[in-house]
Amino acid sequence: MHRFVKTRIRADRRAISRRICRERWKVGSILALAGTLMLSACGGSSGNSSGSPASTSFSGNWQFYMDSPVDSSGTAPLVGGLQGGFLLQKNGALNGGVVYSVALPPDVNAPNGTPCNTGSAALTGIISGQTVNLTAVAGTQSFTLTGSLSSDGKTIDSGTYTSTAGTAPDGTPCGIATTGTNWRAVLVPSLTGSVTGSFHSNSAALANQVFPVTGTLTQGENIGASNATITGTISFINPTSLLSDYPCLDTASVTGQISGNTVVLQLIGLNGLNVGQIGIAPSQANIGGDGVFPVTYDSTQKGYVLHSAGMGYVVNTKACPSNASVNNADVGDLCLAVGSASACQQPITLSPGFLLFAAQALGSAPTTQMVTLTNGSGADLTGEVRADAVIIGGELSGNIEAASRVEILQTGVLNGDLKAGSLTVAAGSKMRGRVEFGWTGKPPSEKATLR
Repeated sequence: MHRFVKTRIRADRRAISRRICRERWKVGSILALAGTLMLSACGGSSGNSSGSPASTSFSGNWQFYMDSPVDSSGTAPLVGGLQGGFLLQKNGALNGGVVYSVALPPDVNAPNGTPCNTGSAALTGIISGQTVNLTAVAGTQSFTLTGSLSSDGKTIDSGTYTSTAGTAPDGTPCGIATTGTNWRAVLVPSLTGSVTGSFHSNSAALANQVFPVTGTLTQGENIGASNATITGTISFINPTSLLSDYPCLDTASVTGQISGNTVVLQLIGLNGLNVGQIGIAPSQANIGGDGVFPVTYDSTQKGYVLHSAGMGYVVNTKACPSNASVNNADVGDLCLAVGSASACQQPITLSPGFLLFAAQALGSAPTTQMVTLTNGSGADLTGEVRADAVIIGGELSGNIEAASRVEILQTGVLNGDLKAGSLTVAAGSKMRGRVEFGWTGKPPSEKATLR
């Protein structure tokens, strides 16, 4: 009986809907009923009735990664290209802006390369299904890119690009013609949320001290430009003591911009004056090997972080301790977790898990035990290392002091200074910093003269 009633109701609805479609009743209440029933009885359908997924919007902030074209000798005479920017999608049309930089390859004197053509350019294109086509005229060089948008809309893969030859403002060659060179892009999420992390000082007056930082950052609207604004605040005030742990600064307003994953922020003091900076544009970074490095917004296993591969900030206030080389300034690397309290904190394991020293007579010689610290997270570590033996197989940003033996494996990367009794470096490893090894005591204070 229950089943009969359901069938009868469906039959009655079909009859009613047929009459509605045929006679087009004008009574308001019946029109409302007709509008509902006509979806199934008059051939209409809802937007999701076919089961096909909704198309993913291409609008957002994109970081580009472009392989460097090679010449007939198989080497890359120039590096760079399109770097990052914002796109807006309207139907199948794409419009926006992108930052570009073409540079001579890095060398000893210019570890980040020497830019010969930089600026911002309009970026246009179309998207059809998952296929993306983009075009940009970057100074005197034109780029045409084709790629495939992933199903989740977060990456562009299997991309190739074509470029024309280009010249620098002075007319010298800058940019070579290429066809079929690989590229890819990654969608960068909005830099909005609370931040938690630290400034790690590399200045002489505050060497290797770590200062906790909290704050908030907000990213502005995507208007299809090559960058978007960033505003916010940061604070070094200890929530327990209500005093600043950082001698240079208590709090600061933040204003700047993001383009792709590159972030440049100005620090503004309570008096409205600029008191420092976080990050720098890649085209301006440390051409001579000194100064601030770019700060990037990247994904880690625990969330997104703002971090630097070298010195990522500079703060210059009268409260900063002065030193012989630079007055009232502090520089160092940083890590700020966005929307997470732990993304900048990487777990390490201690082996053995505990130490047990046997009882010994007062005045006897000290005893030692070997302890191994392992970073099993696969992420970079930041901080000072003091140990008898240090083996680096991942990436470490910080100084190593008072070690009797340091070994940098083939996969090892050290951004910092090193003082050790002996040093072993494998081919393929990387290091940026000052090195002292082999000294049993203090090195001579006077310079020797070789004849």
